[in-house]
Amino acid sequence: MAFNRRRVRAKTPRTWLEGLIFNGLLASFVILALWNVDITYTSDLAIDPNNPKAQTTTRENIAIAFREIADSGEDGRAVWADRVETTVLASDFSAARGYLLAAPYMLDKSDAAALQSAVDEEYSGDQDERLARAALIFLPDTARASYQIAIAPPDYDRPPPQTTTASSATAPSDAPEANIDPGPVPDPLKTNLSMMLLGDAEDLTRRSQRWLIDDQRDSFPLRLRALGLIKSKAGSNDEASFVEAASILTAGHRASRLSRKFTELMTDKVEATLPEAALQARLNVAFEPVMTTADRSREVIRAYEDTIDHAGLDDLSAEMETIARLADLTSSAGALTLIEQIETPNHMQRILLLAEAGGERSVALAREIGPDILTLAQPGILYTRGLLIRTAILILIAIALIITSLSFLTNRNYNPEKRPELYCFRPD
Repeated sequence: MAFNRRRVRAKTPRTWLEGLIFNGLLASFVILALWNVDITYTSDLAIDPNNPKAQTTTRENIAIAFREIADSGEDGRAVWADRVETTVLASDFSAARGYLLAAPYMLDKSDAAALQSAVDEEYSGDQDERLARAALIFLPDTARASYQIAIAPPDYDRPPPQTTTASSATAPSDAPEANIDPGPVPDPLKTNLSMMLLGDAEDLTRRSQRWLIDDQRDSFPLRLRALGLIKSKAGSNDEASFVEAASILTAGHRASRLSRKFTELMTDKVEATLPEAALQARLNVAFEPVMTTADRSREVIRAYEDTIDHAGLDDLSAEMETIARLADLTSSAGALTLIEQIETPNHMQRILLLAEAGGERSVALAREIGPDILTLAQPGILYTRGLLIRTAILILIAIALIITSLSFLTNRNYNPEKRPELYCFRPD
C-alpha cells in the first residue's frame, strides 16, 4: 500500500537572533576602531620625533600657521617686521630668529622670491643661517638696527697703540704684536648660553641647611641643583646635557614658568631619584658633627650621592636629554619657552617633534599661539604588534558583519509556500 506523506521541515527564520548578532558586531567594530585610532595617534610611542614623514607634515603645519599670522593684518610684511622688532625689544632673541626664518611663509610671493634670490647669493653657513641674514634686508631700518644692535658682540678692550721708539725700531720683526685679534665671536643666537644656576658645593650646603630648618620649602629645585652638581663632576657629554637641562628647569621653576602638571611630573621623577625622606635623614647626619666648611660640603655631597636611586636616575636622565636636545635645536631660553607648553609626557614628544621640524620657528610660534602649538605636531604611525593585532580583529569583525548581513537578507526572502518542493520531501 502506497501512501504519501509530506513532512515540512521545522525551519523558521531567526531574524531577531541575527539582528542581535549584527548589532553587537557593529558596536564592537565602532568601539574597537575608535580605540585603535586613539591609541595609534595619542600614545607616547606613536610620536617619533625622528620620523621623516612626521617632520615633513609638521613642517607644513608650521608654515600654514605662520601664513595665518601674516594674513591677520593688511600687510603681511608689516606684520612680520613688527613681530621681529617686538621680540627683539623683549630680548627674546630665539623667537626673533624664528620669525626671521619664517620670512618665506609670512612675506608675499614677490618678496618671498626676492628673499630666495638673496639666500642663493649667500655662501657661508647652513641654510637657516643664510636665510636669517638674507631676511634682514627686508626689515625696516629701525627694526633691522634694533636687531643688529641687540645681537652685536661685545666690544673688546684693546690696549692703546704704542709709540715707536728707537729701541722698538730695532726689535726683531717676528716679535708678538700688542694688538691681538680676539677672533670671531660666536653668534649669540646660535650659542646655547648655559643658564648655570646650580651654584657650587658650598652654596648647596647652605641651601640644604636652610631646607632642614624649614622643611616647608620646596625641595624640587634643591635636589635638581644637587643632581646637576653631581653630574657635572663626571664631565662627559651626557652629564653636560643633564647639567644644561637642570639649569633650564631651575630657571623655569624659579620664574614660575612651568605648568603645574609638568612640575608635578618632574617632581615625581626627582622623588624617584632622590627620595626626600631618605635625603633628609642623611643630611641630618651630615650636619651633626662640627667641621670645616670644605669638609661639610664634601659630607653634604656624599649624602646626596648615597641617596640616589640609579633606576630612577636613568628615567630622569631620559627626560633631561630631551630638554637638552630642545636647547641644542633652539637655545636655552628658547627651550624654556617650549617647555612652558608641556603638561604630559605626550606633550614632551610633540614639542621635541616641533623643534626637530622647525627649530627656532617653533619658539616663535610658541610665543605667538601658546599651547595650541601642540596641535601642529603631526605624529607618525608606529606599527607595533598591538596595532597589527587590533587591525586583524577589525578585519575579522568586518567579515562577520558581511556574513551576518548576507544571512539576514537570505532568510528575509524565505517563503516555503511558494516553492514547497525546496522544503518538503515525498517518500513513496
